[in-house]
Amino acid sequence: MNSEIAIRQLNHLKKFVEKHPENPRLAAEGWNMDWQTLIAIILSAQTRDTKTIEVCNKLFKKYSTPKKLGNASQKEIEKEIHQVNYHKTKAKHIRETAKILSRIKMPETLEELIKLPGVGRKTATYF
Repeated sequence: MNSEIAIRQLNHLKKFVEKHPENPRLAAEGWNMDWQTLIAIILSAQTRDTKTIEVCNKLFKKYSTPKKLGNASQKEIEKEIHQVNYHKTKAKHIRETAKILSRIKMPETLEELIKLPGVGRKTATYF
């Protein structure tokens, strides 16, 4: 990477931190449970991390376990996550993934993770 690009990226990061001093982080960071991290990563695709974190905070407060999230209707989940891009498709995927995670232990390998709805190689790699 050349130094001009690196400096430009650092300046962009500095502006972001100044704009969001409330503990800037990535959407995949800071969750207490692995299932929450996975759902946050699914929701973060094509959505800003700050918005994903905001939506996930509300979502995980309302649905504190994969079982509760999996038992919610797709329409209820859509309503909770409507601020993220592709919320209808993501609602379907996270509901089905939550149902599966309520019955099995959290997958540990890339091959197991990509079997979950809404989890492709890129999402599984971030996890």
